[in-house]
Amino acid sequence: MLNRVFFPRAPLCFLTESGALTDHSGAPARRRPRRPLVLSRARCQFRSFVAGPHVPKSQLARAARVFVEAHAPFADTGSVLLRTSYGAAVWYWDKSRIPDNVRARIVPEGMFCQPGQGWRVLGCLEGYEAQYWERGELLASTWRRRPFSNEQWAAFALSVDGATQSAPNSPPAPVPVRHRTHPSRRLTQIREPWSWRNTERAAIIASLCCITFSAFFAGRGLRFEYLAKSEAVGLATIDAGRNADTAIRRANSNLELLRDYRAMMHVNDVPGASADAFEVFEEFGLDVEDWSADQQQFTAVLQVAVSEVPLRELVSALEAKPGLCNVTPRVSDGEAGVEISAVLRDPANEGACAPGLVREVRP
Repeated sequence: MLNRVFFPRAPLCFLTESGALTDHSGAPARRRPRRPLVLSRARCQFRSFVAGPHVPKSQLARAARVFVEAHAPFADTGSVLLRTSYGAAVWYWDKSRIPDNVRARIVPEGMFCQPGQGWRVLGCLEGYEAQYWERGELLASTWRRRPFSNEQWAAFALSVDGATQSAPNSPPAPVPVRHRTHPSRRLTQIREPWSWRNTERAAIIASLCCITFSAFFAGRGLRFEYLAKSEAVGLATIDAGRNADTAIRRANSNLELLRDYRAMMHVNDVPGASADAFEVFEEFGLDVEDWSADQQQFTAVLQVAVSEVPLRELVSALEAKPGLCNVTPRVSDGEAGVEISAVLRDPANEGACAPGLVREVRP
């Protein structure tokens, strides 16, 4: 499993070889260490794992973890495994030497140093570190409490296998370390594979999240129920007050009477509408053979040839009457007569046509 190494941009706090907490200058730390806690180079060891061409990329992480376990230098070893272009870089430390009161995450000092190229010597927080870099990756590193002698430098140069750059005969001048507030973004950590413990932890976290959401929504539901009951009690109180008020009861009674009266008076003026229709027929000199009328519709049959009836003017005259609308003429069979039908207007609905009727166009 690969994870990007990320830490907050906070002032670095170092754990020295003696167990003291200091800042990057060596002065005592003014506050408790924040994550991560940088482990002094004096407490760390470095090894590089060069993966051969026979190792597939899918098996690189497993092979690197096997390498870490096989080369663990301490009985209780802590380690950080970083993926590189050649394989992996491993930082070791002795976990038994970490004070019990330190709860912050431990990260080696080398992860916070600026990258380099070729052979160099760094002046660390405690002591000196010889390094060999190639293709932007750290391939070899060793630490000494005092500056390197020529013999120690020669021994380090001979220990580096496959170096493409020749090492200088004498150790380079030490370069003061400029500690960064966070590791390089190129660093990719190889973590332990997913285990049952991780599954159990994820299941517990998911369960806690579900319980939290359930409790939240249950609380919201109880609150809404309480508000609904409060509103119901308030409405019941208002209704009781209205029922106890004599003036309101009298007003409600009068309103019911008005509603009943309106329902009784909600009838169309059938005689008036029929009279309007016969008045129009008389104006046009038309004889009515048969007619019928009810609360919704008026129908009349005219005994006259179609060619003798000005239908357009007749329809306009009928619809101009206040009691008729939607006038529809229909020619009887054999064109021996004309049937006129009209819808009665609803006087209770501002003179609109009676509900439930739709004008039809009859051939």
